Amino acid sequence: MNSHHRPTCPRFFGLLLALALFLAQATAAFAEPIRIGVLAIRGAEQCLKSWSPTADYLTAHIPGETFVIIPLTHEQVAETVRRGEIDFLLTNSSIYVELEQRYGINRIATLKESRLGRTYSQYGGVIFRRRDRSGMNSLADLRGKSFMAVSEDSLGGWRMAWRELAEQGIDPYRDFRSLTFGETHDKVVLAVRDGLVDAGTVRTNSLEELAAEGRINLDDFYVFARPGEGNRPTPYLCSTREYPDWPMAKVADTQHELAEKVAIALMQMEASSPAAQAAGCAGWTIPLNYQPVQELLMALRLGPYKDLGKITLADLVRSYGPWLLVALIFFCSHLAFTALILRLNRSIKASHLSLSAEIEMHKKLDRDLEQAKQMAEAATLAKSRFLANMSHEIRTPMNGIIAATDLALAEKLSPEVEHYLQIVQNSSYALLGIINDILDFSKIEAGQLELKARLFRLDEMFDRVMDIFINQAAEKDIELLLDIDAATPRVLRGDSLRLQQILTNLVGNSIKFTGPGGLILVGVTIDDNVTGLSGAEVVLRFHVRDTGTGIAPQYLPLLFEPFTQGDSSSTRKYEGTGLGLSICKRFVTMMHGDIWVESVLGHGSTFTFTVHLEKGDDRSLSAYVFPPDLQGLRVLVVDDSRDSREIMEKMLASLGFAVDQVASGEEALQRLSGGEGQEAVGLVLIDWKMAGLDGIETSRQIREELGLTMPIIMMTAFAREVHRSTAERVGINGFLTKPIFQSTLFDAIMDAFGKTRGSQPRGRMALTTKASMYKKQMRGRKILVVDDNPTNQEVAQAILKSAGIDVTAAANGLEAVERVAGEPFDAVLMDVQMPKMNGYEATKRIRQLPGGASLPIIAMTAHALKGDEEKCLEAGMNGYIAKPINQDRLFVTLWRNLAAHSPVQGEDSSSGGALDGDEATAAGAGEAGETAAEPEGLPLLAGIDVCGVLQATGITWSTLQNILEGFRRDNLETARRIRRAQEDGDRDGLRHLAHSLKGSAGNIGAGALRQAAADLEEGCASLAAEELGRLAETLCTEVQRVVTLLTAMPPAICPEPTCRPRGSGVGELLAALAEAIDRADPEEIGKISNQLQGLLTTQSGRDRGALETLLAETARYDYEQARQTLTTMLQHDRHHHKEQ
Repeated sequence: MNSHHRPTCPRFFGLLLALALFLAQATAAFAEPIRIGVLAIRGAEQCLKSWSPTADYLTAHIPGETFVIIPLTHEQVAETVRRGEIDFLLTNSSIYVELEQRYGINRIATLKESRLGRTYSQYGGVIFRRRDRSGMNSLADLRGKSFMAVSEDSLGGWRMAWRELAEQGIDPYRDFRSLTFGETHDKVVLAVRDGLVDAGTVRTNSLEELAAEGRINLDDFYVFARPGEGNRPTPYLCSTREYPDWPMAKVADTQHELAEKVAIALMQMEASSPAAQAAGCAGWTIPLNYQPVQELLMALRLGPYKDLGKITLADLVRSYGPWLLVALIFFCSHLAFTALILRLNRSIKASHLSLSAEIEMHKKLDRDLEQAKQMAEAATLAKSRFLANMSHEIRTPMNGIIAATDLALAEKLSPEVEHYLQIVQNSSYALLGIINDILDFSKIEAGQLELKARLFRLDEMFDRVMDIFINQAAEKDIELLLDIDAATPRVLRGDSLRLQQILTNLVGNSIKFTGPGGLILVGVTIDDNVTGLSGAEVVLRFHVRDTGTGIAPQYLPLLFEPFTQGDSSSTRKYEGTGLGLSICKRFVTMMHGDIWVESVLGHGSTFTFTVHLEKGDDRSLSAYVFPPDLQGLRVLVVDDSRDSREIMEKMLASLGFAVDQVASGEEALQRLSGGEGQEAVGLVLIDWKMAGLDGIETSRQIREELGLTMPIIMMTAFAREVHRSTAERVGINGFLTKPIFQSTLFDAIMDAFGKTRGSQPRGRMALTTKASMYKKQMRGRKILVVDDNPTNQEVAQAILKSAGIDVTAAANGLEAVERVAGEPFDAVLMDVQMPKMNGYEATKRIRQLPGGASLPIIAMTAHALKGDEEKCLEAGMNGYIAKPINQDRLFVTLWRNLAAHSPVQGEDSSSGGALDGDEATAAGAGEAGETAAEPEGLPLLAGIDVCGVLQATGITWSTLQNILEGFRRDNLETARRIRRAQEDGDRDGLRHLAHSLKGSAGNIGAGALRQAAADLEEGCASLAAEELGRLAETLCTEVQRVVTLLTAMPPAICPEPTCRPRGSGVGELLAALAEAIDRADPEEIGKISNQLQGLLTTQSGRDRGALETLLAETARYDYEQARQTLTTMLQHDRHHHKEQ
C-alpha cells in the first residue's frame, strides 16, 4: 500500500503551491490600485503616454502594490486632493506649495529633467513671440498686446512670467489687450505660431520637445531674454528666474511606509530606464527647498498669500476668538438685561422715573470721576512744582523767624520772655532740619535724586563728618573716636556727599541719644564676605557704635521705615520726623549695599551698613615714613578709654612703632619710673580727661618729678576747654584733637620731634596744634584770593599771611581769570557770588586755560545750605569752605589739595607775604588750642565776637583791629545804598549788597548783622515789597549800629587782649544749670552743681548767699524754686554787664 501511494505526495504539494500563486495573483488583481495624480500640462493623452511607464516601474519595484496614473487639469488638482481620490500627486511647484499649506500634502522626491544632454532639477518659463512680429524686443514692449498662457495655476506656463512682467511695471490683467489661457503648453505654442496671439509663455523645454517631435521650427520664434542679463545665451531657452522642479508628494492620508517605499524606488530610477525616457526626465532626487516658490506666491499675492497684509474675519476669529466670545456673551447678557428692563418698564410705569434718576446718577458719577482724574493729574503736576520751590518758600520765612528771634534775644528782656524766645529759636532750627529731611525723601520717592560718582579721599570725607560734630560732642562730654582699618583703600570713586550724609545722620543720632560721659566709635573696614567683585570694585563696611540709650527690641523692625521712631509715644524725649534712617536706607540701597542695627536697651546701639565703591589711584598719597632715628620708637599711650587705646595702638603699630598702653595717669607714672626689664619710652600720647590724675597733672609730674624730657602729645576731644598756656607750662609739646587721623598723627609726631617730612630738623619747637601743622606746610605757597568784598579779602589775606603764604587778591571772577592767565598760582580761593563774573563761570574759564585743569580751586562762600558743596564740586571746584573762615578748616583743605603739587615758587622762595620766624611765631599766637574768650581791657564791642574771630582765624588782635577799621570805612554809605535800592525796587542790587554784607559780617564776628543780611538776601527772591522793606530797614539799622560801634573804638592799636576760658565762669554755669533744669536732667544738674560748689569761695556778699541758696534747693531736688532763684540771679548778672 505504501508503494502504491508514494507518487501522489509530490503531486499534492504541487497543486497546493499552484493554488497559492493563483490566489496571490487574484488578490493583487482585485486589490485597489495606488493612484498617482499627474498635472496634464500637454493633455490627458500625452500625460498617460509620458507617466504610465513610471506607474509600471513602481508596480514592479514595490511588491504587492499596483500604481495607476490619473491625469488632472489645473482646475481638478485641488478638488481631487480635497476629496482624497488620489494617494500621490505630481504637480507643478506652485500648486504644491498651495496644497501643502491647505491640505498638508508632503513632498517625497523632486523631478530631474534632461535638457541638451545635462540633468537639471529646476525649471523656468519661456516668454516668446513669432520672429516675424517686429516691435517687441523687451518685456516692456508687450504692453497693449494679446497674450496667452497655459493656466492661471500653471507655474512655468504663467506665474513665472507674471512675476517678471510685474517687476517690469506691467499688470497683465490691465495692460494686455487680451489675456487668454490655453490649458496646455502645446496649444499656447501653436496659437503663437499661427498668429492667434502676439506672445505667449510656456515652461522651459516645451519648445524644444515640440521641435523634436517635428511640430514646430524653433527658428520661427523669438524668445525674450532674462531681465537684467541682456542677451546672454543659456543652455536652454528661458526668460524667467528658475524654480525647483515638480515634486512627487504624498497626500495626508497616505501611509508613511508606502511613501517611503515610493521615494526610495523613484530615487533609484536611472536616467536610462524606460520610465525616465518616456517622461523625458533624468530620474528623481531628494526633495528640494521650495522657499523660492513661496516667495513668488507672496510677491503675486497668490494661494495662501492672497490675503497677505489684509485682516479678514477669519483672522479676527482665529486671533481674538476667545475675547470675541466673551464680548458676545457680555453683549447677549447686556441685551437680555436691557430687554428685562424694558419689559419691567412697560409693566411698571413708575419704575421709569427711578431708572432715569439712576442713569442720571451714573452720569454724574462719571463726571465726578473725570473731574477727580483731572484733579489728580493737576495734583501730580503741582507736586513736581512744589518740590522745586519748597526749599526756598519754606526756608525764607523760617530764616526770618530765626533772624527775628536773634534780634529779640539781643534786647533787654525778662527771663520768661527770653526763655520763650530760646524755645522759638531751637524749634525753628529743628523745623528747618525736618524740612530738609522731607525734601530729600520726596526727591527720592519721585526718582529725582541720582548718585554722582567722583573720586574722593576717605580721610577727607570722615574729617568733614567729624568737623560737624566735634564741638557738639565736646559740649555733651562725649568722646568721639574714629577707627579706619589699615587695609582700607584711602582713594575711592563714588558719591562721597551721599556717603557723608549717611554718616552725618548716624553720628548725629548717636550724639542725640548718648548721655554725658559716653563714647561714640565710627569705623570702616573692607567687607571680605562679598565675592565676585572685579579688580576695581570694593565693598566697605561702616559702623557707628555708641553707649547711648539703646533701642527697644519691638522698634527694631520698623526703624528704617519712613516716619517711624524708636519711641513713637506722645511723651517721647527726643523729637524728629523719623525720616533720617529711612533716607539712609534709600541711599545705601542705591549704592548696592545694606544697613542694619544691633542694640541693647540701656547699653547702646551699633548701626552698620555696606556700600559698593571703586578703588581709586592712591599713588599720589604721601607715604608715612619716619626718619631712621624715630623708627621702632616705643610709644606709651595713656587713656582711660579702652577703645581709644586700641585704636591708637593699631595706628601707631602701622607706622612702625612699639606700643605700650595704660589706662590712667597713675599707671603711666609707674611705667615711666623705669622698672627693671622695661624698655625706655621715647614718646607719650596722653588723654586729657581721665579719672584720678588728668593729662595736665600727669604731664606735670612726668616733667617735674620724674625729670623726663621725651615729647608729650596730649589727645583730647575737648580742645576748647584746654588752655594753651597751661599746657605749655607743664611741658606738653602738642595737641591732637580726637578723632585722630593717621596723617594728623604722623605730622604731630614729626613736629613734636622737630622734624619735617624731609627728615631735616627745624628750629626751636613750638606747641603743635592742628592749624600749626598744616600752616608750616603752606609756607612759600602763592595763592590767589578772589572776593568782591574788601573785608573778606583782608580777613583771608591776614590768615594766609600768618602762615607765610604769598597772597594776591582779585575783586571778581573776570579779574581772577586774567590773573591766572598771567602768572602761576598754587591755588585759588574763589568766592561764588561776585559782579561781572561769578565763581562758577570763572572756574570753568580757568579750567580751559593752559595748566588750569589741575589748579586747585576752593570755593569760599557764605552759602552754607545743603547741596551747596555738591554744586561747587559739579562746577569743577576741588573743595568748599563756608564763611566765616575757620583757619583749621582752611589750612587742612589747602594742605590736602596742595600736598601732591610742587610750589610754583620753589620750597625756599621768599615773598612779601611770607613771614620770618619771629613774625610767624607771633602770628601763630592765635592758633587753635587757645580758648575762646572775651577781651579784657577793651571797649565793649556788643554784637561782635572778638575772641571767636581770633580763635577761628588765628590772626592777631592788631590785625583784627585793622580789619574792623576797614569794615567801618567800607560801610559808611552801605545803609544809604540799601535804602536807595529798596526805594528804586532794585532787588538784584539789594541781593548783592546783602550777600556782600553777610560774608564780611561773618568774618568779623558780627552775628546779628550777618543774620539780618542773610534774611534780606533770602527775601529778595519772593517776599512782597512791604515785607522786603521791613527787612531792609532792619539791616540798615544793624549796619549803622555796628559802624557807630566801630567808630567809637580807639584808633590806636591796643595791646593784645588776654582771654579767659569760656564755659568755666559762674554766669556760664548758671545758664547751663537753667537749661538742665528745663530738661529735668538730674544727672546734669548734679554735675553743674558740683562745679558751682567749687567756685563758691570765689563769690562774696549777696552773690555768695544767692549761690548757696541755689545749691541747697538743687540738693533737695526743689527744681521749681531753684528755677525762680536762677531767674533772679541771671537778671542781676545781665543788668550788671549792661551797666559795665
